[in-house]
Amino acid sequence: MHGTMNPQSDYDVRGVFVNNSLPHLVGFHKKEFFQRKDDDEGLDVHLWEWKRFVLGLYRCDVQAVETLFNNRWIYIHPFFKNEVIDCWYKLINPDKLISSLKGFLFNETNVAFGLGSGGKLGARKKQIEEIGYSSKNAAHALRLAFSLRHFLIYGRLISDFREFPFYLDLIKKMKSGSQRKNWVKKLLTDVMDDVKLLHGEKNEVRCSFDTEFAARLCLKGYATIFPKH
Repeated sequence: MHGTMNPQSDYDVRGVFVNNSLPHLVGFHKKEFFQRKDDDEGLDVHLWEWKRFVLGLYRCDVQAVETLFNNRWIYIHPFFKNEVIDCWYKLINPDKLISSLKGFLFNETNVAFGLGSGGKLGARKKQIEEIGYSSKNAAHALRLAFSLRHFLIYGRLISDFREFPFYLDLIKKMKSGSQRKNWVKKLLTDVMDDVKLLHGEKNEVRCSFDTEFAARLCLKGYATIFPKH
């Protein structure tokens, strides 16, 4: 769904499923996710159970919101297209999302330069010692920064960077690990400064989380598979 789309990249699959178990529906059993990662096949699957997905949107979980803004679906149910995708502006709290993304971006940047605990572990440690930063984490931080910048200007996250080749090229350069540390730091700093400036200005973000709408939507989603109950 996202990333740099290199030949070595995983094939990321994100989506939503409705658990058709009545005990689950009333809370006796929980299955909030379906996950599968197969390095041999290059497959990374993460599916949200319907109720958990709506809750993820309420909490502004970054992966849930990125799934909401995805525009490349293998299959999309008409209910999801009409009631969720087309009504996204009722399912996003912009202030909460901006805060979540900024926190995620700050932590990822720290890790990229070895300032967080994660930056000194495993393969990251060796690369940080050699070139001064973790290329994977730096590229992820840049991806988040570009996506947040786009949200502040247009009110939507970027779900597929292939539609933005200029951004994608910079992300790939950063992920390659071939750039100097100063170049990486300056680019991240410039984009984050732009984000701070945009956050303080009037922008095109026109959305809010409607809890009544979301609650009814959640029930309607289960009604698609429990029509007789």
